[in-house]
Amino acid sequence: MAEEHSLPSTGRYDHFGVLERLKQWASENVGTALVLVSLLGIWEGYSRFFNDRGDIYFPSIEYTVRQTVESSDIVLAAIRVTFVEVIVGFVLAVVLGITLGMILAESFVARYLSMPMLIYAYGIPHPILAPVFLLWFGLGLEGVVTFAAWVAFFPTFINTVSSLSRIDPEYEKFRSIVGANRLQYLRHIKFWNALPEIVSGVKITFQLTIVGAIIAEFLGGGGGLGYLIIQSTQRAQLGLTFGIIILIALFASVLYKLLSLFLDAITPQQT
Repeated sequence: MAEEHSLPSTGRYDHFGVLERLKQWASENVGTALVLVSLLGIWEGYSRFFNDRGDIYFPSIEYTVRQTVESSDIVLAAIRVTFVEVIVGFVLAVVLGITLGMILAESFVARYLSMPMLIYAYGIPHPILAPVFLLWFGLGLEGVVTFAAWVAFFPTFINTVSSLSRIDPEYEKFRSIVGANRLQYLRHIKFWNALPEIVSGVKITFQLTIVGAIIAEFLGGGGGLGYLIIQSTQRAQLGLTFGIIILIALFASVLYKLLSLFLDAITPQQT
């Protein structure tokens, strides 16, 4: 009888689980890839067969890539500007949101007096306030960063307030047993218990920081990607406009994914 030979299982060589993680990533993103391919197909099909006005009206993929590559020096400079604005604005928004949230969570009087005013102020449409921020803080980095931080801080702030105000009574008993003072209780028990919910707010804050920075740039602040969109549209360089929009989407997606991986790695899991 012929001896049967079977291929060795890849699992015995995948000591670090790399193949399994790749398979999981592929299965999770296959739907997104299909949607992107479909959108590119619709875009190219429309621009080739149904667009009678030419690339100036609705640019093809080839025209978009060509105009973007031709302006690569300007685009790369704008990406650097927007990147700095987003990072600085994000850090400022997180610090502001967590600090203000902790203060209001610990003080009923401060929460009672300040929360309605903050909610009303944040309810004002952000584009209306953008010119005010740029007038107060200037058209450069300071104006864009402060406006982006204002747009973005609220999710972190509200999650901090709600999670710190909603504490398990068992922790209060533990505090009395160990004799922790109010600051120790906040730093070592309440904050870490609330961290997963705060992190959820931080992720939303990052996305809103990008939105805030682009809105401010639309009005001439900073000279980043938003400003470049306005300039390219005014010059009828619609291929460049489309290219920048795609770059903003990629920029936001990649940075958000990296941030999520980092935050998930350092955040304790709730049991």
